[in-house]
Amino acid sequence: MLDRRYNSTKTLDGVIDLERLRSGPADCIERNPERFFELTYLSVELDALKYNDDIAQDRIKQIWLDDVFRETHQSVIFHGMEETRSAIQGFSTHGQRYVISPLRLSQEERVALYQGLSFRNQVILLEPRDKRVSHLTNPDLLALVKRLKAARQLAGSTSNTERRVKFGKIEKDQLSQIQRTLKSGYVYVRIDSWGDQPSQAQFEEESLGQAASKDDIRNYLLSQVYTQSLFAEHLRGNLPNLFGRRVEQVDRAYRNTLGYPVPLTVSIVTDTLRNLKEEQRS
Repeated sequence: MLDRRYNSTKTLDGVIDLERLRSGPADCIERNPERFFELTYLSVELDALKYNDDIAQDRIKQIWLDDVFRETHQSVIFHGMEETRSAIQGFSTHGQRYVISPLRLSQEERVALYQGLSFRNQVILLEPRDKRVSHLTNPDLLALVKRLKAARQLAGSTSNTERRVKFGKIEKDQLSQIQRTLKSGYVYVRIDSWGDQPSQAQFEEESLGQAASKDDIRNYLLSQVYTQSLFAEHLRGNLPNLFGRRVEQVDRAYRNTLGYPVPLTVSIVTDTLRNLKEEQRS
């Protein structure tokens, strides 16, 4: 896919000039610097054709987790139900596990994702705010990634300093556009009520504002969704069901039970129980 800045009628001339560029780049730079950049970009476009969509999708997932979400140990990009569930089950159950979907999931897929998981109320599902988005099959995004890979490979294979700098600028520009696209906005899929059948489960989509990294999303959820006052209200209303249970059993119930508030800190449940006990004494 050629960049829209370059008319396809230039392609044949560009290929011819590319041969001249390879044989005498310094002369080309001196005669016409703008033409030199155009040919450098065209060489990236041509080299990008050798990368298939599978390679590009893997690179999108890597950039998404490394550069945008900024968490790689407890998070996975949704790419097939079995593959995603397997990844979740391989994560530590101490703390949250994040599933980032590149497209909106169906009701059936959302329910299937959580089926049979341990500590499943610690699984955080994020989906694109825009219902039309499908990042891993977006042809423009795939083209950006292929150009990114081509520019990096070409920069490493040339001994010409000027070309290496131009390739580096192209690579940086592609990466910036990819990151901007992936930061375009999430919703958090909150479980309002749960049932093992899709018709029994109710999901609510919570906007996360401009939060895109794991830390920003977690902080948003702590301050706007799963506040300490929410836990106090829920625990207060649930006390009759908790009599006779140890604190660690109550904490485990909140980390397992879908539809309960999601504990995002280690001590949120125990701290709230302690505060409620002090309230009763006063």
